[in-house]
Amino acid sequence: MTKAQIETFINSNSESSIQDFFDKLMYKLESIKSENIKTQLWLLVLIIIYYGIDLELFSEINLGTFSLKTDQQVIKLIVPLMFNYFLLQLAAINTQRGLIIKNIRQIGAYLYKFKNDVFEESMYSHSFLLVIMPFSVAEEVQSKYLDKGKTGFLTGLLTLPLIAIIFLPLIFPVLAIIDMISDLWSLNIFNKLICFLTIWLFIVTVYYYIKLIIKSTTDVRKDFSK
Repeated sequence: MTKAQIETFINSNSESSIQDFFDKLMYKLESIKSENIKTQLWLLVLIIIYYGIDLELFSEINLGTFSLKTDQQVIKLIVPLMFNYFLLQLAAINTQRGLIIKNIRQIGAYLYKFKNDVFEESMYSHSFLLVIMPFSVAEEVQSKYLDKGKTGFLTGLLTLPLIAIIFLPLIFPVLAIIDMISDLWSLNIFNKLICFLTIWLFIVTVYYYIKLIIKSTTDVRKDFSK
């Protein structure tokens, strides 16, 4: 819900209804955190499988009394496609997570009678809300390191590795796509179709990430211009 929609909701409902909605947002935030972790684990597992193929770690699948030989070429084609899907899912999850956190900040400020300043509304949650919200590394870093939306030189230097981690998931699909393109013309029609689908999904994912960054930056600037 947008800020205007939340304001309308607050003005149109009783205190108990607002509290109930706030509790549901908290529960939703916790469930999204769980989905976020599961998706990140899937990304890690897929990377291990992809490079494990070259090390012959997954040459066969044991199914109790019999084993099944794995087609390494098929696995190396399917894994990047699945990785891009989960990467897109991760972006969608964190988009919803960001929106829910904004709603929690706004409703929480009303319920508990405190007023966020413009920087808290845009960059990080009120310290009281941080205590009752599910733990988040990003929220903790923002609330502890940012001073009115700005970082000092030393703080910025220390948080550079955290920024790098955000872009690390994009490295694997790029490397996988380069491998695909180098072998593209030696593949059959089905495998070529998987290659093109993987490239298309990666482009969609990158475009989605760029749109998110632009929208987030625009929203913050709007809040700072108040």
